[in-house]
Amino acid sequence: MSLTYADLFRESYSEKIFEVTIIRNKITYQMNQYLFFRGIVEHNSLRNTLLTDFLASFTYIPGTVLHFGYGSFYEKIKYENGNYIDSNRFLETRRGFFAKASYLWRL
Repeated sequence: MSLTYADLFRESYSEKIFEVTIIRNKITYQMNQYLFFRGIVEHNSLRNTLLTDFLASFTYIPGTVLHFGYGSFYEKIKYENGNYIDSNRFLETRRGFFAKASYLWRL
């Protein structure tokens, strides 16, 4: 788990311009020598966003690998009367799936 904090002050007024905290947690589980799983969750307090990524990877032999993944992006907004407005709950605004295969071919 990692925590990143940053803020910016204007020196002339001692006024805080912004403050952001980013919390990122990554977990990896190696089920056996062939199969492994990884999950990442990241929260950004400045943008009120949450990012989730999941990956499954199967390695048959070195160089021959299958990857499958899914990612989602959540924002604290809601759709009301034709507009997006701020909300207290997360709404999934983007998602993506991917698959990748590589094969080691030798002569």
